[in-house]
Amino acid sequence: MILCVGIGNTNIRCAVGVKANYRHAVLETEKINSAEDFVLFLEEEFRIDNWDLLKGGIVSSVVPQKTPLITEAVRTKIQLQRTYAAKCNFIISEYNGNLGEDRAVCCAAALAKYKLPVTVIDLGTATTINVINTDHTFAGGVIMVGVQTGLTALEQNTAQLPLADDLSDIGVICCDTRKSLISGAVLGTVYAIEGYIKQIQALLTVKPTVIITGGNAPLIIPHCGFDFSYEPMLLIDGLFELYNEGDFV
Repeated sequence: MILCVGIGNTNIRCAVGVKANYRHAVLETEKINSAEDFVLFLEEEFRIDNWDLLKGGIVSSVVPQKTPLITEAVRTKIQLQRTYAAKCNFIISEYNGNLGEDRAVCCAAALAKYKLPVTVIDLGTATTINVINTDHTFAGGVIMVGVQTGLTALEQNTAQLPLADDLSDIGVICCDTRKSLISGAVLGTVYAIEGYIKQIQALLTVKPTVIITGGNAPLIIPHCGFDFSYEPMLLIDGLFELYNEGDFV
């Protein structure tokens, strides 16, 4: 068995087991403030009473402030790997800058399972659209504001707009402020994604395989009018895919 940990801006996703059979759990990132907090969470959530049963672990992170805390917590118990885009099963040389580890891990998982080219849509704190070509090259993508992030920003940065909560109340032409906010966040994201997929297909000259993942995916999926595969555990699957026994840091 191994431990997989994906540190995101909103949530930390964890799994214990093997690629074909694992248990998983999610906790809010802001709730972990010490190494002891994280070890205790793992031991209670996964009922770990013998760390020797785990042969190693792998961590990806997009939150630098939390990374040392969590990696050192895990290293007190098991050998640990860190993920970097350079370790992934595709070429990133054409991408300028640092590719977020969450994007890289999800793409690695999609590449291992689906026919190329693939477009991975991750609906999390940010909404990202990521494209891998038929030659295993990360072609690039798009980063947009996430559904919940946008709603929170509007509430915090305007004088009168409320924080919309029930995001299932959707309409195209809305007759009140709350519904208007929800429509803008949810359907606005849907229409943006549909537009990008159309343009991506035109640029690739072939229809890509579209994969959707991320915590906000259940809000968006009911309104999507295009073909896709839903992979709620894509990040964890990618960590299992990238784990390489003995490649410890």
